[in-house]
Amino acid sequence: MDIQYFKEFIVFTQYLNITKASSELHMTPSSLSKHMKQVEREVGCPLVDMHRSKLELTEVGILFLNRIQKIVREYDDLLEECQTHQIESRIDIVAQRAPYEDAGSKAYHALLYELGDGGIARIKYAKASHRDFTQSLRAGKLDLFLEYRIGDIEDIESRYSEEGLCSKHLTTEPLALWCSKDSELVPGPLPIEKLSSVSIMVPTDTCSPTRILLEDLRKTYGVKPMSKIVSTSTGIEFVFADQMDAAYLYPLSQTQSSMLQLKRGMATVLVAEEVEVHAFAIAASPCRSKRKREAEIICDFFKNEPVC
Repeated sequence: MDIQYFKEFIVFTQYLNITKASSELHMTPSSLSKHMKQVEREVGCPLVDMHRSKLELTEVGILFLNRIQKIVREYDDLLEECQTHQIESRIDIVAQRAPYEDAGSKAYHALLYELGDGGIARIKYAKASHRDFTQSLRAGKLDLFLEYRIGDIEDIESRYSEEGLCSKHLTTEPLALWCSKDSELVPGPLPIEKLSSVSIMVPTDTCSPTRILLEDLRKTYGVKPMSKIVSTSTGIEFVFADQMDAAYLYPLSQTQSSMLQLKRGMATVLVAEEVEVHAFAIAASPCRSKRKREAEIICDFFKNEPVC
């Protein structure tokens, strides 16, 4: 018998009136009446009877009411206990904040949402910038971060595995330059070999995606763009740095982000079609992390979560 029918019967006995009880339960009188008849059929005898134009509980009805009240209380207590246990058993996962507003960052935040909303973990964001994400993972200071790479996806994943890291490929999109609309680079696309003559804006943060992308360009395509180091403390300062003869290097979707749109007079230039940026969510392998349980849960989640 449906536990909800028990709850409906208890409310009904408070009024002994189908119309009033159904109003309290936010259901139609006909539905409640149907449910009450179903309860009586399953019990096998009448639970209410008409006496002097009023509905009254039969002796069996009183017995039934007393027992189901206890059952409903125990059921509600059990649910509360299970939910409390689930909350208390959740782990805390420390994650890096996504550096961009691009497709990769959105997929990364969606993954974090699934981890948290699915009752698996409480997501806490790292308070400070980690200069070496890999070491931070292994030391237990960080559980999850987002990284952008250029190259063959299988090769990148193989390198992660060799380094004792679990990876989840999130998105792939073209590499783009974001520069002044008056730049000689506009309108593009820019051949890959021409990148070596371009000055790229690079923040002082040694773990910035720009530095990693530049290194991957050198290793994968043999091109080494010039770097223009910009000493700023925030992302917005970096975007508004006054360097008109240089360009920013981003995944294509980042050039349409709300922050970048605040800066006027800029244009997007695609790099040659074969150059793509891959976004990966990264966690330490359980055998290489000081937070083994957290690493196991994240790596298992990576295996079961479909590709975005």
